[in-house]
Amino acid sequence: MTDITPTTTYPVKCRYCGETYQCDEPNPGFMYCLCKTCEDRIESEEQERERRALEKEISKTIARLTPPRFRQTDIHHPAFNLRLWEQVKEWNPSDKIPWLGLIGETGLCKTRNAYLRLEEVVRTPKRLQYPDRKTESLVYETSIEVITASEFAHAVRNQYSQNAEEARDCRNLLDSAHSVKWLLFDDLGKFTNTPAIIAALFGLIDHRHSYNKPTIWTSNLPPEEFLASAPADIGAPLAGRLIECS
Repeated sequence: MTDITPTTTYPVKCRYCGETYQCDEPNPGFMYCLCKTCEDRIESEEQERERRALEKEISKTIARLTPPRFRQTDIHHPAFNLRLWEQVKEWNPSDKIPWLGLIGETGLCKTRNAYLRLEEVVRTPKRLQYPDRKTESLVYETSIEVITASEFAHAVRNQYSQNAEEARDCRNLLDSAHSVKWLLFDDLGKFTNTPAIIAALFGLIDHRHSYNKPTIWTSNLPPEEFLASAPADIGAPLAGRLIECS
């Protein structure tokens, strides 16, 4: 039999606006003494604070990752390679093709497009639903690193520097390039293929290849060309991984 006993309600004073409303509990806890109007308003204000805080953190992350020269890229500028951007912005990593490689001569806006795509990653927050909350929370991607060919070569050469601070910073950069979810490697191949640099590059590429970690890389030359001077037992498989995953 369906229970049709009427629910008893009690007059309770809203702790937020002071108005009296009807509540199912005779003595609700102080934190729950809210009328429906105020409950909705507080929830809306909390969402707005969360949104503003998220925007602030996103802006800080983009500023950290993107050099000043590339922060104000105008995709409508006549010199911008809009055709390339139309392709780049549609790319999303998959287990089969987790990397994006941009190859071409200087002046094709490869680096600008790469930074713009990375910015899209940061600006597309994920929605998380918590069991104890009515609303969703937004989180954005922070596991991102950017490294250039010159920075990579410098880090490899100086990771064991007698300057303890410099050595620590170099090792941290190399470790970060391995561990982060997203990596942008700009001007790949613009370094001398010394044994140390090639070994470090193979370690980095092989690790990200094994774990399908999203990677964007730019280069003026195809992998088989900028790795032509590397030892065959490293250069060939390294080029193979770059071609296979990109």
